[in-house]
Amino acid sequence: MRIKEAVDAIAVDFEKEPHFVPKNRMPDQHEVSRYCSSLVIVVRTKEDVYDENEKELELRLAHFSVKEYLTSERVEESFQKGIAEVSARGSITRVCLAYLSCLDEQRPIEEIEAEFPLAQYSARYWMDHARHSETGEDVQKHILKFFLQHSQAYAVWGKLFNPDRPWDGEGLRHRNMATPLYYASLANLVHTVNSLLKKGADIGAQGGDYGNALQAASSRGHKETVQLLLEKGADVNALGGEYGNALYAASVEGHEEVVRLLLDKGTDVNIMMGGYLYTEQNGEIIFNEQSSRYHYNPRSGRFDNDAASSRALHAASLHGHQNVVQLLLDRGADINAYGGEYGNALRAAYQGGNQKVVQLLLDKGANIDAPSGDGGNILQAASEQGDEKMVQLLLGKGANANASDGKYGSALYLASLRGHEKVVQQLLDKGARPNAWGALYCNALQAASSGGYEKIVQMLLDKGADVNVRGGYYGNALYAASERGDEKIVQLLLNKGANVNEQGGGRATSSRFNQNVIVIEEDGSVLNAPGCTYGNALQAASAQGYKEIVQLLLEKGADVNAQCGKYGNALQAACSQGYKEIVQLLLEGGADVNVHGSDEYPNALYAASARGDEKIVQLLLDRGADVNAQGGEEYGNALQAASAQGYKEIVQLLLEKGADVNAEGGEEYGNALQAASAEGYKEIVQLLLEKGADVNAQGGEYSSALQAAFSRGHKEVVQLLLSKGADAEHMKARHPFFVPRRFESRRLRYYYG
Repeated sequence: MRIKEAVDAIAVDFEKEPHFVPKNRMPDQHEVSRYCSSLVIVVRTKEDVYDENEKELELRLAHFSVKEYLTSERVEESFQKGIAEVSARGSITRVCLAYLSCLDEQRPIEEIEAEFPLAQYSARYWMDHARHSETGEDVQKHILKFFLQHSQAYAVWGKLFNPDRPWDGEGLRHRNMATPLYYASLANLVHTVNSLLKKGADIGAQGGDYGNALQAASSRGHKETVQLLLEKGADVNALGGEYGNALYAASVEGHEEVVRLLLDKGTDVNIMMGGYLYTEQNGEIIFNEQSSRYHYNPRSGRFDNDAASSRALHAASLHGHQNVVQLLLDRGADINAYGGEYGNALRAAYQGGNQKVVQLLLDKGANIDAPSGDGGNILQAASEQGDEKMVQLLLGKGANANASDGKYGSALYLASLRGHEKVVQQLLDKGARPNAWGALYCNALQAASSGGYEKIVQMLLDKGADVNVRGGYYGNALYAASERGDEKIVQLLLNKGANVNEQGGGRATSSRFNQNVIVIEEDGSVLNAPGCTYGNALQAASAQGYKEIVQLLLEKGADVNAQCGKYGNALQAACSQGYKEIVQLLLEGGADVNVHGSDEYPNALYAASARGDEKIVQLLLDRGADVNAQGGEEYGNALQAASAQGYKEIVQLLLEKGADVNAEGGEEYGNALQAASAEGYKEIVQLLLEKGADVNAQGGEYSSALQAAFSRGHKEVVQLLLSKGADAEHMKARHPFFVPRRFESRRLRYYYG
């Protein structure tokens, strides 16, 4: 105990009102140790219960032998009575309650804690002491007075401490308190509960985290209190609170004796956490409003809140309380009842890692193939986690190796997706179909290929997996393996007859491409699949730089000029990413250097120029690339792309190869000069002008090169353009900064020389 708490405890006087007055404290708190100086010591510690950072002075027994001495027969009988556990705890209870009764409800809780050091200890621990001493007449008197007469003290207690959540130091400052009967039941103060009931306490009153007194006592496993409440007429099926009902509360916490007691008193073993949907009153069936707070959905026949449909058996199974599970089953619990987050007791038991409970449920006839709350079943869950022992157990018990659902696919698919080789083999040995549909990746083969699991791919192919099934995220297994760069899997698939020219991405097309939305159709095809980015295996491998796979695909007959995907074709994909060796390989394989691709990358020369790869640009030009090919949403042609990006050497190279310096195109800049001017590349502007660029050419977002340079604040470029004859007259309506026409040219030359 902290020394300042002890000082206040000593100052409590039961004979006077109020029982505690601050001025009665010892002037010097260290004096307290002198009353029993040989028995206690004062220590300074950081291990303060309430503030980890504050050092506190504490009173402690001088030695462990002191306690042995005080509780031995060597102490005088008269003194021993006062320090016996029951008597000592009774005294502490009275002190705590008397102290709390002197606190002002209206004062801020921070002031109370600061000025009354014993307040937090009293609020937190008085019930713990009372549990051992409440039968004492004087102690019981103080408890009942505190509960029934000291409403102010009761309110302060709730602000200081929340009995429902003793680990939470915030108390009930922003919540209503429950009844005294509720808290007495929660603390297992059996004698007090009985006294409160005799004084007319409402046994079914709602309040507190657990809803009512019976559920509170059941959740803590207080058998004696539960027994008393039931004998006094508590509704064994009353709804409310965190667990919904008393049986669920006792089951989730594993209190077997309380569960047995509730069942003996007639509780419905199959009552849901959300209760009954309808009840009968006076022969009339009415909707139960208590259940409505859990949002029952009449269309689905289920609660929208999964927890509301959970039952005691689900809770006990999830938490591994085998004896409670056995008891509930013996009393008629529906072993296959749907409900809870995991859908049924069997899946809940597995999710909780409770193999013995799983075995028990299976032995008792649980439906091994029953779907869970998320749509899958226990075999799917075990397969995805690679739980070989559980998979073996389930298959041995007759689990359907081909059971599937629309959300996760089959167990084989899930095991393949996660790379669990042994589980895949177990499932295949039990007849799992290798071509069964499998959610996002369509089937087990595509899932294994995308994950790089070569052995699983081989196992599936050996069992007859269709290598050319279309659908899913990547569209087909070959595309998945090619994009991942797994040469061995690509080889395996090609050896088994994979269509080297099959397009990827399910039925998705470039016009429907959207990386933020994935739509899985009922037939397993995927719309807007991110996997359709590259169109086919060759383009995917080219874009990722996997030279060996590109070589392999070409040797197997891949169409080098196939049009599809983000880049339009493999050549443009390789050019846009700067993979010269692959570009060379594709060109040697017959790639058309001038074929038009996508709107974003209209041709290979454009892609290489926009990237700034001079060597690839040279290679393409040497292979006959059209230097003036038009296209591209942003830049219009290769020269404009290189100019906008500041690649002077490529601009020079393109001009030497005959690029039209005044070619128009592109959405933003209109021509190469305007692009270079807007970006402030003076040397490129100079180069273009020397090659005959029209300094006053109109077009693009900025109308002219001068307007572009001026708008972006490139002073030196503006000066250069003006020196080359740029006409400021054409800028009149393009920038709000400009003055009337007769002053335009004069003003520009004033600012820019």
